[in-house]
Order: sequence, then structure tokens, then C-alpha cells
Amino acid sequence: MNREKPAPENFIVLGHIARPHGVHGAVVVVAYTEDPNTILDSRYLELLSPDGAERLPVPSLKGKVASQGLIIKLKNVGSLSAPSGER
Repeated sequence: MNREKPAPENFIVLGHIARPHGVHGAVVVVAYTEDPNTILDSRYLELLSPDGAERLPVPSLKGKVASQGLIIKLKNVGSLSAPSGER
């Protein structure tokens, strides 16, 4: 059963974050788009929390298409080994 709220009406859901990837702040994103590069080529995106309560602007993405989905490095997310104030 999916307990997540649907996205607000002004959102188009392009994919979801499936899991972390490595220790340097990257995540695996499962794309809902026909061409996953559409997400990487987007000029502006927002992350929406699973409960729909929080929105986080994502001005730019760096990543690549991989067999398990998109591997994306989110800006301002550091490595797991960095001090907590630097993540």
C-alpha cells in the first residue's frame, strides 16, 4: 500500500529517490519519464517530501543514466564522512 500523499496539483512527478548511492551524497532516482535524461536536462526541479509537507528547490543536477536508474549528485549534500555541518 502506498501511504504517500499525491503530489500537489502544480507538480509533475518525474521520478522518486530510491536509495543512497555511495558515500558522497549521490542518490539513485527511478525515473517515470520515457527518457531519463529529461530529468537531468530540467532547468528547475523541486524535491517533495513523501508526506507532501516540505519542498526543496533543486537548481541543478549532475548525474548519469545507469541500469538501476539515474545516479544523481544533489547539490549541498556532502559525503557521509564529512562533519555533520558540512553534509
